[in-house]
Amino acid sequence: MQQHSRIHHDQRSVKEFACQHEGCHYLARSAADARRHLVSHSDERIFACSDDGCEYRGKSLAQLRRHALLRHEDTEKKHKCDQCDFATRIPGHLRRHLLVHSGSKPFTCPHCDYACNNIENLRKHVISTSKHKGKFLYECKFCLDTAAEGTLYGTNFQKEFKDHLQNVHKLSPETVKTNTNG
Repeated sequence: MQQHSRIHHDQRSVKEFACQHEGCHYLARSAADARRHLVSHSDERIFACSDDGCEYRGKSLAQLRRHALLRHEDTEKKHKCDQCDFATRIPGHLRRHLLVHSGSKPFTCPHCDYACNNIENLRKHVISTSKHKGKFLYECKFCLDTAAEGTLYGTNFQKEFKDHLQNVHKLSPETVKTNTNG
C-alpha cells in the first residue's frame, strides 16, 4: 500500500500545467487545478454569500466556502496559545504566532543584518527600505554567472523564483529546494 501511495504522490508532485494568463508563473499538477486557478485572474465575482446583510461575492465556490467558514460559521478556535489569549482555527497561524513568544527570527535579509519572525515583514523590509533600492528578496545567482555584467533575475516572491529556476535554468525540484530554503 505504501508503495502504491508513493506512485500517486510522485505523479501529483509534477507540476506541468502552466497558467495561460500572460505574466503568470503558476504551475498546476492537473488541468483541472489550472482551470480553477485561472478564475483568480478574472474580475468577475459570481458566487454571492447568501447570509442576510452580507455583500461578499467570490470568484470561485472555494472562495465563497472559505468566506463562510471564516466569517459566518461559529466554529471553535481549537488552536490556542499557552502563553497568551491568542486562538485560531488554523494550526499554521498558531505556529507563526508562537514565534512572537520564542523571540525566534528565522527570516533574514540577504542584504543586511535585519531579521524578523515572518516572511511578510521581511518582504516589506526589502521592498520599502531605502537601503535596498533595486534589490530583491530572491536574486538568481545562476543569472549572475551566465548573464552580462549586472543583469540578473530578481523577485520578492519565492514561488516566482522557484518557477524561474525550473523554467529558465532547468533545475530539478530538489535542486530548486536547496537553492530557496524550502
